[in-house]
Amino acid sequence: MRPVFHRRPQRVINHVRICFLACWISARLARQWHTTGETGNVTRILRELQTIRLGQIPVGQSGAPLPTRIIRVPQNLNVILSKLDLLPLFATPPTWAQPTNETQM
Repeated sequence: MRPVFHRRPQRVINHVRICFLACWISARLARQWHTTGETGNVTRILRELQTIRLGQIPVGQSGAPLPTRIIRVPQNLNVILSKLDLLPLFATPPTWAQPTNETQM
């Protein structure tokens, strides 16, 4: 960790609020996930889930996006998603990422 310097008192207060909120969410997820039998570290699980990627990349002057790229979710993440009852969130891509005729090439 590195020191964080704030120039205004309100920013210090807001920084503490955000840190407290992050701590509370982690504790809440750990408690909720413990009921499903998951014993892993919340931070590690969230980092693994962050490896799931879905997106469009605008290129060129027109800003036309490349075809949507969806990575295949690794089997170990599928197990975690299923155990935590989060698999339905990843069952289908969002509507903005649905493949069209042009992107299926």
